[in-house]
Amino acid sequence: MGIVDPPRLHALNHAGLPYAYLCAHCREDFNGRELWKRHRVGRAPNQRCLTTDEMMLVRGWWMDRHGRWRQHKRRSRELEPR
Repeated sequence: MGIVDPPRLHALNHAGLPYAYLCAHCREDFNGRELWKRHRVGRAPNQRCLTTDEMMLVRGWWMDRHGRWRQHKRRSRELEPR
């Protein structure tokens, strides 16, 4: 088993809960790994995180009461650019 970074062990998100899927770049928390992956756009060296406005207005994601970004499962494919 690897060494756990003590400060990260007690890190809390916007809602005061432990992070589920923390982005080290923008410090946002996500409900799942796939959503966490999809919020990073572009290719290296120009890869970046989506802004809050892009996640809400363009992708239709929202922050739940646990402080984690979520999306509607049914509409997820419709909202993703191809």
